[in-house]
Amino acid sequence: MKCFSRIFYILLILSTSAYANSLRPYGHDGSITNGDIINVLIESDKADEELAKLQGKRVTSLFYVLKFKKINEDRVFEIIVTNPPKEEKPEDNKFLATGFKYNFDESNVVGDFILFDEAYKLKKNPYYEIIKILMIIFVLFLFVVLFKFIRRKIELNTKKKNKRIEILNTLQGAHSRSGFEEVLKNSDLIKSHFETTIDLLEEYKEELNKIQYKKQWTESEIATVLSLVKKLIQRVESHGI
Repeated sequence: MKCFSRIFYILLILSTSAYANSLRPYGHDGSITNGDIINVLIESDKADEELAKLQGKRVTSLFYVLKFKKINEDRVFEIIVTNPPKEEKPEDNKFLATGFKYNFDESNVVGDFILFDEAYKLKKNPYYEIIKILMIIFVLFLFVVLFKFIRRKIELNTKKKNKRIEILNTLQGAHSRSGFEEVLKNSDLIKSHFETTIDLLEEYKEELNKIQYKKQWTESEIATVLSLVKKLIQRVESHGI
């Protein structure tokens, strides 16, 4: 950079009549300094798709394209003005810049960031693919855990429902001494599934303890126990299966 004076001017006022792709100042007077980010008007027969592909590339030795955009009907590059090149590369001069007055400011040299090309491009995180795979594995793991949890919950609810149906069937089938004794045998199970039956079951147990060792039960005793069974059935049904 020592070969340049502190104030370095390049007048880029050239005729574009014989040049198919050119860039002109857009929204400013054309005075530019290295490090400036400006808009330039595109005069080209290239399609929008082709121009968009130039993002992240040099289009002149001083202009590096940040973005292609359209402002109303105008096609525009948002560019960053670089340092003067150490050597001219023909492939960099895809467009002719005309109407610009370039001022080189040594105090504004930004080094490799301005002399971008490959250095400017965002480097892909080398661990990106590993992180992506780990994220996919983690999501799949969560899905499996959630699936097992839901399936387990459904199984438990199904077992609980089946057990409640079984209890209700036991109560509804209690019409004789053997049926009444079956209800007594399952009283703890009934309590665990139907808390509203606790007081009735205690009453039922007391009543049955009075008569269960008798050889014969009277009709009155059977009627009393049967009445308690019917109340238990009503409690169970009101509780819901």
